[in-house]
Amino acid sequence: LKEFRPTEPYLFLYEHDTLNISAHVLNSQVYPIWTYSYLLALIPVFLLTDLVLYKPMVMIESLSYIVVWSLLVFGSTVFAQQVILRLYGFPMVEVFYGWATATEIAYFAYIYVKVSRDNFKK
Repeated sequence: LKEFRPTEPYLFLYEHDTLNISAHVLNSQVYPIWTYSYLLALIPVFLLTDLVLYKPMVMIESLSYIVVWSLLVFGSTVFAQQVILRLYGFPMVEVFYGWATATEIAYFAYIYVKVSRDNFKK
């Protein structure tokens, strides 16, 4: 149920058609923010996952996804996106999306902590 995200493939179309953001702006200014925030988030995620264990990281992932989809749903007007862009200087949706996708590593690794090694296939 966690991986069921029917809207994710249509994010580009939503931002391009509904929010009237050009494809050039999306590909050159918006989506690179996600790439760099994902890269920067991986470092603390790798270091903190074993320190604080996995549940806090899964909670950070969940909260980040809640923020992402809340900003997309409630900040769906061009004006709201412009206000967010002017306040922070970059699209906050992409920053939180980078954190959410980076902390997915803890979610997928959590199964190896909970299942004993005897159950692994050799």
